[in-house]
Amino acid sequence: MPIMILTALAIKISSGGPVIYHRKKNGEAVIRIGQNGQAFKYFKFRTMDDNGRVTPIGKILRCTHIDETPELFIVLRGDMNLVGPRPYTPEKQEIFPSCRLATKPGITGPGQIFCGHDGNTLNKFRHDIEYIKNKNLWTDIKLISITPLLCILSHKKLERYFKTA
Repeated sequence: MPIMILTALAIKISSGGPVIYHRKKNGEAVIRIGQNGQAFKYFKFRTMDDNGRVTPIGKILRCTHIDETPELFIVLRGDMNLVGPRPYTPEKQEIFPSCRLATKPGITGPGQIFCGHDGNTLNKFRHDIEYIKNKNLWTDIKLISITPLLCILSHKKLERYFKTA
């Protein structure tokens, strides 16, 4: 929790505006699609300014994945798990078969771990389907264990950012 408080303060002090990001389309909050096609509200820390540019604090939050920590409240609410496929918007979900909806989406998952944020969506989908077919506690434990390691390794990205900033 202290990291979330510090993050909120850093966002507010550095760029003003809202601390939490709710993606909007035509003024309406964009939902995500969860297990069995259930829609839910999705939020995370704001990393961009009003012009659509990533803020300096936002770069750090994205590299370390701290921007996603508010998703823990979505897990507590019961709409997401710690591990599972990342939740899609309704438009993106329409592109892929509904077999992704057989399990709750997760904060971390094989598609995100093995393909990253900028990875190919089709490759992420393949990893997600493989996960759903073979889902078990041991796989979840391994994926949860790998996630902090990836956050630590992302400090290489941070080093590059500070050298160019």
